[in-house]
Amino acid sequence: MYRRLKIFTLAALIASLAVGCSVRKFVPESEHIIKSSTINIKPQDVEFTKSDVENYISQKPSQTFLGINTQLWVYYKTKGKAERKFWQWVNESFGKEPVYYNETQSRNSAKQIRMYLENRGYFNTEVSHSVSFDAYKAHVTYDIQATEPYKIRKFEIQITDTTIAGYVSEISDRFEIKEGDNFNVRKLDDIRTQINTHLRNNGYYNFTKDYVVYSIDSSLNEHKMDISLKIEPFWNQTKSTYEPHRQFFINQVNLYPNYSALNSRLEPTDAMAVVLGRKKERDTVNFIYYGDPRIRFRTFNQAIFVKSGQPFSQANISQTYKALGNFKIYSSARISIDTIGNNMLDCNIYLTRSKANFYKFQLEGTDSGGDFGIKSVFSFNNNNLFKGAEVFRLSTRYGIEAQHITDDYIESDEGIFNTQEFSVNASLNIPRFLNFFWMRDFIYDYQPKTVIDIGYNLQVRTLYTRYITNASFGYYWKTSDRIQHIFTPISLNSVKVNPSDYFRNALNQEQNQRIKDQYTDHLLLGLNYSFTFSNQDISNPHDFIYFRGNFESSGNLISLFNNTSLITTSDEHHELFGIRYAQFVRFDIDTRFYHIINPDNQLVLRLMTGIGVPYGNSYDMPFEKSFYAGGANGMRGWRYRGLGPGSFTNESNIERIGDLQLEMNAEYRFPIYNIVKGAIFIDAGNIWTYHPNTQLGNGNFTFDNFYNQIAVDAGLGIRFDFSFFVFRIDLATPLRNPETEQWLFNSLSFRKTIWNFGIGYPF
Repeated sequence: MYRRLKIFTLAALIASLAVGCSVRKFVPESEHIIKSSTINIKPQDVEFTKSDVENYISQKPSQTFLGINTQLWVYYKTKGKAERKFWQWVNESFGKEPVYYNETQSRNSAKQIRMYLENRGYFNTEVSHSVSFDAYKAHVTYDIQATEPYKIRKFEIQITDTTIAGYVSEISDRFEIKEGDNFNVRKLDDIRTQINTHLRNNGYYNFTKDYVVYSIDSSLNEHKMDISLKIEPFWNQTKSTYEPHRQFFINQVNLYPNYSALNSRLEPTDAMAVVLGRKKERDTVNFIYYGDPRIRFRTFNQAIFVKSGQPFSQANISQTYKALGNFKIYSSARISIDTIGNNMLDCNIYLTRSKANFYKFQLEGTDSGGDFGIKSVFSFNNNNLFKGAEVFRLSTRYGIEAQHITDDYIESDEGIFNTQEFSVNASLNIPRFLNFFWMRDFIYDYQPKTVIDIGYNLQVRTLYTRYITNASFGYYWKTSDRIQHIFTPISLNSVKVNPSDYFRNALNQEQNQRIKDQYTDHLLLGLNYSFTFSNQDISNPHDFIYFRGNFESSGNLISLFNNTSLITTSDEHHELFGIRYAQFVRFDIDTRFYHIINPDNQLVLRLMTGIGVPYGNSYDMPFEKSFYAGGANGMRGWRYRGLGPGSFTNESNIERIGDLQLEMNAEYRFPIYNIVKGAIFIDAGNIWTYHPNTQLGNGNFTFDNFYNQIAVDAGLGIRFDFSFFVFRIDLATPLRNPETEQWLFNSLSFRKTIWNFGIGYPF
């Protein structure tokens, strides 16, 4: 292994020198490529970092991998051939234009850094730059000599308008500026934005943050300053005079449910005043339409938050936009506000319809654990099923697969494609909250949607035929841009298995109950809840966290009827409609940390853990609710469902499942070419059973030994990132085998590596 590492290092060094020499001859004599940008800060005890300053440096060094700048080399080699389409494509896709040192841009960068620091209170800070040249390379250094920052001695609010002063006092405790803090322009501007937002949500339609001004006194000669916040009166351009700010109220709400540019010049064919809402929230909306609007007016009960007689609120406008955005029958929504009289406003809502029906047919190739197949998918969408903007989706799938049969029970050779699968699924997405209670605040704040699903799946295998029926009723909502919830109070899953005669006899002789349960009829009826958090900001790449937690239970409601005629008993187990129901609780979490080194390089860490506890009517977790390890998205050094449980050892090729899971992953992602990305990763983890099982020796979880049963693998990945989808190839090799609890460094072999193919990133 160490010999291979030396050879790899030597090869990388030779390649680096070769590319470096090749690049050098293309650099014009008068130019120098930016090789490095160094930032020196004195003194070091300042309240800003180098990364804060780096954002203001316009010329940054080109990115390299192992010291090799292949993108720059490709750019130079193909630039002269750019008149031909192929080489132009190579140049644009895989090359990157060099960044030459420019004195003017470096001087401007130093100026931008100085302005940024002054906005942070470091007035009169000296920022200088220098450059040293090394052959065709330039090394730029920025030296920052920070001064003592100005601090806020006093911050006071002086507003003469008592009504506005009252509104500002309602939010003043949220202001970030406090006495003793460093002067900070951004925080002061944030306060202006907060005041503007709060006043516009309380009727001040004409208010802008430009009316919020500051008076700053820095003449104290102690690096301290006093700041006074004031609000200037409204400037009436028509009268050329200052006036007090006025509150505006909503006069009428007019909704055009089938507006278009074509009929905008025509007179509406009809209009109707409709009372929306319930009880105290009831309010009149004028529907103005052309011909048949093809929408039930009550559909907008939970979508129109602008109410006549109430103060103007920008938040109500935004919430209305958000709610109408859930109506897929409309391609666009536009809201205009017209001034009526001195302080009244009319709200006009224009909705443009989109197509109601969509059809789609797809033919796909599949790869499930190395078993190749083909699948056809037909789907139909209707975006206005019951004239209430409900989205109905019906999809059917049919696939055949060349499954490699290595089961102990039978050796089979039934041709290339020996398995079939057919499924039909119907879903109804309702952009409203269907419930028995009117929860106005909940609807207003979170815009919940109702989702109904029902499906049927038929699996024809060599050994058995499986019939799966599922149905669910649930809700989806977001409490913020970062947090979403999915609550499904009703979830039904019925599994019926019809084994072949030979396989049925084999199952009757099987001693491992867990294997037998995989092919036994069972019923799941319960609820589940999912919570997801992500603070990713696509517009401003920085470190972020992703967290998903799931809870699921089954059988608890049914168990209340165990002593009634509804439930029968067979082999000491309770059955509903002749099918044994499963009883369990299940928890799992998925936590990920994305460290953004720069826009092209990132380190991703993931921790997955979960536990399923069977009880009551179940001794083991159902097969489809059990945990597994191995495959393209987890322990990549093992086949799909090919790891564990614990240190269980068996030569048979059974699908391995467990009741507990612990898995940790680390992956470093880096660019290779424009659309070609690379990755280095390591995975560690395993699954275990909750109860000891004599047929799965050493497969149960124990605190004093589980760490000895952790499997470890590592590998390399290539990803083709086409923006709209990512095709992934990961090559992994086991480093530690939990079956022997031994490291495998002395027996590494390319023949033991596992190839994984996938769509999208693993996490």
